[in-house]
Amino acid sequence: MSSFDRRSFMSMLLGSAVGFSLCPHVRAEDAALDRGFVVAVKPYTTGVEIARQLQVWEMEVQLKPMRLIMATLPGKAEPQQVWYLAYRAIPRPLIKSEVGADLDPVNTLDPSPGRQMFIPQMTLVTYDDRKTEIPVEIVVDRSIPSALKKINSIERPDIPERTFLDVISVVQPVPEPVPADAPEQPWVHGLATWTGVDAKTDFFKVILQGFSNVYEVRGEGDERRTWRKVLVQKFTSRGDEFDPTQHEFEFDGKPYWEYQPDKKSKAELAAERADMP
Repeated sequence: MSSFDRRSFMSMLLGSAVGFSLCPHVRAEDAALDRGFVVAVKPYTTGVEIARQLQVWEMEVQLKPMRLIMATLPGKAEPQQVWYLAYRAIPRPLIKSEVGADLDPVNTLDPSPGRQMFIPQMTLVTYDDRKTEIPVEIVVDRSIPSALKKINSIERPDIPERTFLDVISVVQPVPEPVPADAPEQPWVHGLATWTGVDAKTDFFKVILQGFSNVYEVRGEGDERRTWRKVLVQKFTSRGDEFDPTQHEFEFDGKPYWEYQPDKKSKAELAAERADMP
């Protein structure tokens, strides 16, 4: 899992089972879709979420279908499967509810200096059982320059501003919110790429982190834990393990917002250390 602690990440994903979905699934037709984007989800912020933080931003996100290409990777003699998901995102003005408007902010994490940054992370999680969704593989998106060039030639952005940027080059200050009916829509076009995903995978989901800065702190003392607001989109996969170029992906339901734990609590880390030989 690159530099990530796989056990910690699996704990986070399993911990999310006690979280909750934040809003009804948003229909794709609720937002204007064009240029090959087929699924959309709008920001959904509650009055309580807005009240408990000094600054809140959240993006509308639109997705193209999941696809794959074969690409030459460093250190590999044969072309490898690269799964990819193209997206575009744009902050929207928040609909401010009066509920909780008179409350003082309760999230007390230190604000970051300067402008807040858009730093997306897309994590692909495979599972065998659609009921439990216990992770089998956890793959974090990474920059693959050889695949990026090929994918942009396939997706054919018609102007340079619509070139899809990888996980490194897409990082930037969070843009100003833009109303959905504004004449200009300066979308951020991004691309998540994964390698090493089991070709026999039937079910998986992509967790989109970094498209909202909303969070909440749960628990007290050593049980305190930060939960981040993320987007989740599930997929099904139909492929031929003997012919890696033949693969079909389908959206499994609609995307939705939910909270997932950011990291383990002090109590959980202490329990792990106590179990170590």
